[in-house]
Amino acid sequence: VCSSDLDEWRDGPGFLSFRDGTPSCPEWADGRMMYDDKHLYIAAHVGDPEPLRSVIDPAIDPGDGWRGGSVQVRLSTDRTMGWPADGNTANYYSQRQSEPNAGQKAAARNPRLAHLTLWYHAASRTPCLTINHGMQFVDFVLNPSGFRGAFTRDADGKGYVLEYAIPWGLLNCADDPPRAGDRLAAVWQVNWSDAAGRMRR
Repeated sequence: VCSSDLDEWRDGPGFLSFRDGTPSCPEWADGRMMYDDKHLYIAAHVGDPEPLRSVIDPAIDPGDGWRGGSVQVRLSTDRTMGWPADGNTANYYSQRQSEPNAGQKAAARNPRLAHLTLWYHAASRTPCLTINHGMQFVDFVLNPSGFRGAFTRDADGKGYVLEYAIPWGLLNCADDPPRAGDRLAAVWQVNWSDAAGRMRR
């Protein structure tokens, strides 16, 4: 069951960000992350005037889950990469008209870099998760066995809360999960949807 107020997360680290930088903005995100020796835990309270309306069907367009409103978390579970994580997409080099060297190519293939997309498919009332590994977005998986996710719409209809538990095995580090003192890279991106359940432009 997904808590509607994230009370149990209040003592943990997190961030609060507004889409246009002003506290009056109706589109905002309060993000949290925690962990233990088995799971990564992600929670967010998202201000959204059109919450949980995604029409992106995981059975048809599993790679497009972000387009209907989502939270995306990109992270490294490789403590040797530090901050910022040393890995770039192919577009990074093509836009700069350069070629990656052997070390840069290897960094981009690191299986302990993960791109997570968390969203709610409205028609089936299904919490969804996709995971891509490395900066080349390979080894794509949809709703892998073992993860848990839940969403709750705000009582006023102007936002939602999500909570996910993702086993370290799905992030390729079950034998060496993150531990206290690690300096790991992570970045969040929130995508809001319109009334039709597609990404707001």
